[in-house]
Amino acid sequence: MIDESHFPPGLPYPDEETWKAYRQQLIDELIDKEFDGSAWIDLCAHLAWAAELDRKTVGAKSRDDRIAVRYALRRVIVYLERSEFILKCGGSDLLKRLYLALGDLDSGKVVAVVKPPRRVNPGHSVPDPIIALAARTMDELVKAGESRLKAASRVAKAINARHPKVAARTVARWREGCKEGPGPGARVSAKAIAQFHAPLPTGVVNDPELLLEALQKSLL
Repeated sequence: MIDESHFPPGLPYPDEETWKAYRQQLIDELIDKEFDGSAWIDLCAHLAWAAELDRKTVGAKSRDDRIAVRYALRRVIVYLERSEFILKCGGSDLLKRLYLALGDLDSGKVVAVVKPPRRVNPGHSVPDPIIALAARTMDELVKAGESRLKAASRVAKAINARHPKVAARTVARWREGCKEGPGPGARVSAKAIAQFHAPLPTGVVNDPELLLEALQKSLL
């Protein structure tokens, strides 16, 4: 049986037959070559030294902070590549990619393996008219005496029926962006800004509660 505790949550693990095949190949290799205890001891000593290096570089520049990690990775790679099975299946190549990627960071190059995923702004999927009306509604609620947090939360709740990922802070950013106006680094589109400052649609009264009601109806 596969001990799933060996695998990080959310990542796929091999099926039972594949896992057994991997283990058997390694067992056969160990029997043929006999386990080299001295190499294992060397690896553990290297990792202990890497941990000591890490403690010495805590709070240092990011480049120095990576030295211990690269040292440890390098020693693990060298140890693993004593195995013909690892060389054949390319198991150590993955660690080499990480080792080289950390080195690339020192020269200012960020490769995919260490590049953080791009965060998607949930507000980007909301149409400009809704952004403008939401910002205007929050603005009027604040003018009427509500706190910015409460006003943003009420507007976000109204929008969540159609756009569930929009949070209060997103609405607050829309309002700030509309009030700041267009220009480099604008938080919202020029169209949303123009609609925020434009006269309200026919039949919509400049009253915060009625605006909130109009916003809810526009999402139906």
